[in-house]
Amino acid sequence: MCLPSRPAHRLLSAAFVLALAALAGCSIFQGGRIANDPRYITAFTTYYNANAAESEPGCTNPHIVMMDEQRVLSSLPQAQALQMWAKYSYEQRLQPSQELVCQGEATRYFSVRKSQNPVVVSMSGPKRPGS
Repeated sequence: MCLPSRPAHRLLSAAFVLALAALAGCSIFQGGRIANDPRYITAFTTYYNANAAESEPGCTNPHIVMMDEQRVLSSLPQAQALQMWAKYSYEQRLQPSQELVCQGEATRYFSVRKSQNPVVVSMSGPKRPGS
């Protein structure tokens, strides 16, 4: 078996590391583009606002105030679904008094079907009864 000389071995190792970095950069760029796409943020917010509860007592009808951060955890170009993580701020107010019932920050995982109009198919965390 013929092994490369020490300088050639280092060159191959450096090329391998650069290739991995290029692939990771591409993946991060694509994930960042999807994660910050307003269509995905709207899909998360709409699904959460219709289905979520929070673990605080009485926080059974919260609404997202702001999406703070989103990340794509897994997605392949040919896949029709992806897994995403989101950090968000929420609150719940009584109507019509606007008295604050609960508020906070939390994180959840979302499974999303990719399309022109992304659709959330599931979400981690507490849900409202009947959701």
